[in-house]
Amino acid sequence: MIKEVKETRIDQRWKEALDEFNKDIELDQKDAEVYYSHGNVYHGLEICDQDIKDYDKAIKLNPKNAAAYFSRGIINFNLGNDNQAIADYDKAIELNPKYADAYLSRGDAYRSIGDYDEAVADYNKAIKINPEYAGAYYNRGFTYSRLGNDNKAMADYDKAIEFDPKRAEFYYSRAILFAKLGKYKQAITNINKAVNLNPKHAMSYYVRGVVYGKMRSYDEAIADLDKAFDLDR
Repeated sequence: MIKEVKETRIDQRWKEALDEFNKDIELDQKDAEVYYSHGNVYHGLEICDQDIKDYDKAIKLNPKNAAAYFSRGIINFNLGNDNQAIADYDKAIELNPKYADAYLSRGDAYRSIGDYDEAVADYNKAIKINPEYAGAYYNRGFTYSRLGNDNKAMADYDKAIEFDPKRAEFYYSRAILFAKLGKYKQAITNINKAVNLNPKHAMSYYVRGVVYGKMRSYDEAIADLDKAFDLDR
């Protein structure tokens, strides 16, 4: 109930912001920043068809707005339009070569189409710009794992956790890698951390249950698998 009230309040704030930007657009239909901000509000409300139209308008009014290209790239990526997303990130980077988030997101799009080398290259650039960019280390580590380079993947997961120790998915992925390497105790330690940070993630319990099974701790394995299935219903 508390969560539902909180989400309602958040939605209400987005809608109030939308009303304000609608008024601004009525007053000045040639202000690129207003359309950009308007698109951000629609993005917050998860109304993809409208937010992309606003980013289109913002770009038309100001073709040098790197953030608008970046935001449109995010929408295209979320819609599964990977090549269009890459084109938008390309433009954002052309306009702002120090745009670490754009390199990260372009890396994600390259990874999505299976171009892992380009993905790693972009994550490298993001890290060069921001050496403490936890998300870039994590995404590069995930890509290295896909490439079968477990040592580099582990090193990147370690770095990601060093710079942002509150992200459950970082521990989850490192746990899976430890399990793959047969290091079950380290896997359990990491998955415990993931569960503590996100107790509603069914796959964490499932993975822990599988690892407990490998360790012949069958009671713990059954309890975790039951929990995973309960959460996934």
